[in-house]
Amino acid sequence: MESIKKAREYTKEVMENIEKAMESYEKDRIEAREYTEKAMESYEKDKKEAREYTRKVVESIEKAMESYGKDKKRSKGIL
Repeated sequence: MESIKKAREYTKEVMENIEKAMESYEKDRIEAREYTEKAMESYEKDKKEAREYTRKVVESIEKAMESYGKDKKRSKGIL
């Protein structure tokens, strides 16, 4: 009888540990999903900002090239 009682207690402990492990797994899974979502949001934001910055750089280069062309034409007229 004593061994049956010990076996039941041991089984109960094992089941409790399994439940704790499952809860921990679920918590970790949720945290990982939230972290991934935040990382993706940050990535999308950074990608959008990078595109905007690149667009501004291209516009600035185009303006500089236009200005250079105008200056070059003016300097030819002076010479």
